[in-house]
Amino acid sequence: MKKIIISLLLLFTVVGAKAQIGSDFGVNMFMNMGGGVSWWNNGGDVTTRGFSGGIGVGKWILSPLAARVSLNFEVVPSNQDQLHRASFAHATAEFLWDFNSTFSRIKSWRLNFYPLLGLGVSYRGGLTVDRPDGTPMSLGSDHAIHSLVGFNMPFRLGMGWDLFLEGKVYFLPVTPFFVEKIISREQPDGILLSFGGQTALNCGVELYRSGVLEKYGVKVLGTPVQSIIDTEDREAFAERMEEIDVKIIRSSAVESVEEAAQAAAELGYPVILRAAYALGGLGSGFCDNEQQLLELAEKSFSYSPQVLVEKSLKGWKEIEFEVMRDCYDNCIAVCNMENFDPLGIHTGESIVVAPCQTLDNHDINMLRELAIKIVRHIGIVGECNVQYAYDPLSDDYRVIELNARLSRSSALASKATGYPLAFVAAKLGLGYGLFDLKNSVTRTTSAFFEPALDYVVCKIPRWDLSKFHGVNHELGSSMKSVGEVMAIGRTFEEAIQKGLRMIGQGMHGFVDNKAGHVTDIPDALSHATDTRIFVLSKALQMGYTIEQLHELTQIDRWFLQKLRHIVVLNRQLQEFRQLADMVTFMEPLELLEYLEAPEFVALLRDAKVYGFSDFQIARALGLGDHMTMEEAALLVRGWRKELGVVPTVNQIDTLAAEYPAQTNYLYLTYR
Repeated sequence: MKKIIISLLLLFTVVGAKAQIGSDFGVNMFMNMGGGVSWWNNGGDVTTRGFSGGIGVGKWILSPLAARVSLNFEVVPSNQDQLHRASFAHATAEFLWDFNSTFSRIKSWRLNFYPLLGLGVSYRGGLTVDRPDGTPMSLGSDHAIHSLVGFNMPFRLGMGWDLFLEGKVYFLPVTPFFVEKIISREQPDGILLSFGGQTALNCGVELYRSGVLEKYGVKVLGTPVQSIIDTEDREAFAERMEEIDVKIIRSSAVESVEEAAQAAAELGYPVILRAAYALGGLGSGFCDNEQQLLELAEKSFSYSPQVLVEKSLKGWKEIEFEVMRDCYDNCIAVCNMENFDPLGIHTGESIVVAPCQTLDNHDINMLRELAIKIVRHIGIVGECNVQYAYDPLSDDYRVIELNARLSRSSALASKATGYPLAFVAAKLGLGYGLFDLKNSVTRTTSAFFEPALDYVVCKIPRWDLSKFHGVNHELGSSMKSVGEVMAIGRTFEEAIQKGLRMIGQGMHGFVDNKAGHVTDIPDALSHATDTRIFVLSKALQMGYTIEQLHELTQIDRWFLQKLRHIVVLNRQLQEFRQLADMVTFMEPLELLEYLEAPEFVALLRDAKVYGFSDFQIARALGLGDHMTMEEAALLVRGWRKELGVVPTVNQIDTLAAEYPAQTNYLYLTYR
């Protein structure tokens, strides 16, 4: 750590020295959390503020007494006053130490550098606080790398720093070449592979196969490398599943386009191609004939040396389980999720609901037991997810894959349940057992538990396809989405309407949006696109039946019935459009008598329970014909408050209120 700080300060001195002009030196005293001395160099159009140091005592947010030592180097234009100057270059090294009987020590460090033209570097150390019992508590250390470009915008690298632990961040590509260089330099004892996504996983496997890890005596913590290989190599995974009589999709692993065509002919079309060791379904897709297969196979082999040709089960449900296992063979299923769309659309492209809404206890328990059986057989240590294709009509299933790493779904499961998957997985990789760790939400119970949810979580992908001309909007087994939103509610209708309002497409929910132009609704429904959910809304309002929509989309009837419920509520609100006319000539107190009608109060409450915003209600009532929609939404809000239709704040406690929660993980709901 000292070497890093010294080298950076030398760099800052050299850069600053290039801007020095003149030789008129002076002395300046400053009072900022103490006193100090700084040397000034004035001349020409630039004032160079050399090294300024300070040491002092002052109040800090967690303590009445703190000591601060700082070292500064700055270059500023001399023609700007002290209050409005803009730094051409600025470097700061700052250390903070706290003396307090409650928190025995608090320490942080920060290095900032803002060179010319506003591209800056900032090294900021994490804040470490010792609790009264001696255990460390980290504050504000995100262990992340970000890049920002703008005037005096810093480029930040954050890492924790403790007297007993030195940390370094290498801003290098995660490739075997660079990682080997870092291993050679740092000589680490162990390495974790499951926290860097598919890229880190592939890199770790390559280092293992090339003998680099063995050469430097580096131990892989958590899931063994051979277990990772067994899950990533499609043919090896199929063999491991056959060992425990777990059903997988009929498939064949191939290494050339010709072999792919032969395998597809034997399996029978339609088939799906999946590239091994690929991120986000890259190079995968469905093929209905040989011509489509040849085109896609060329693309798939450009991403991976191995491709799996599978019999297509398009139309089945896609179910996913997030599973934790420790080195003592304790295993729990933290969260189960199901895709709103049928199998054939990548999980990252589909609306995902947690927990599963359309499966009964028999289905969920069967898949849970299978997931735990698979994870134990493969030998996972830490976190993973198991993906299924499932036919609820016959209880038939197929295992699609097992991801032996923290994935996008892991982040969703962690937020949905309040269970800190990444934190617990890191501890398990270090050799802890699930029974050794505390539930971070209750802080009293063990982490060896399966969360119970008394709410519904809905994840909706966000696309930016409309920004590009000529792009194909059809969704498939490879990802096009650029982000996602997560909504929490007590009902599915509430959660999905909240989510649709947040995806940034200018929508207000499932209904009461600006009408989009759709020329062929059956065709638009039969092909999954980024806007199909709104085509469903249009079709339901036009009178399409649940069976018609199910035949066209293969979306589960339960979801379609819930969406129809939203449309029915919207129609019931429209029956009170006479209220919009009353607003124009009635006094508020006179109008309140009509608003207090039991049927309207009950309908208004139902609308809020099922996710309608004040804006949607105002549009359904036709208030926008007499005022702006902003004014109309505020008017509905005022009505609600007068009628006592207000939300409650609910707490996510992971145990469905069986034990009190100690964290403020909250959501608003009307039920």
